[in-house]
Amino acid sequence: ELPCRGPIYRADANLRILGDVPEDCTVVVENNGHCSVDGYVMGRILTKGFCEIRHNISGVAITLDGFIRARSIINNALVISKMGSVVCTSAQGPKLIFAGQSITVLDSTMMGTFITRNR
Repeated sequence: ELPCRGPIYRADANLRILGDVPEDCTVVVENNGHCSVDGYVMGRILTKGFCEIRHNISGVAITLDGFIRARSIINNALVISKMGSVVCTSAQGPKLIFAGQSITVLDSTMMGTFITRNR
């Protein structure tokens, strides 16, 4: 269950956000669009394509078909890549990281739940 409070921004194609996604904001990218965020994700991002976050995820990032790439996944974050992979530099205390293919943490992990399917 994802409580939705605050503004919802919808995009019909690829989307690039030049700042942060604030805590009370939801971004939905439809029609197999991809999402790129140059800042932090404290709110929610839902997309069908890939999702690239240049800084930390402490909110929610969900993609159906693509991969998720971020610098760090922290502070009770929820990151789900249903059919793809999740790649990050570090993960500290995520609520859940789920990937349909693989999870790659390049540096370190501390606590949290990590689930991936084996093929």
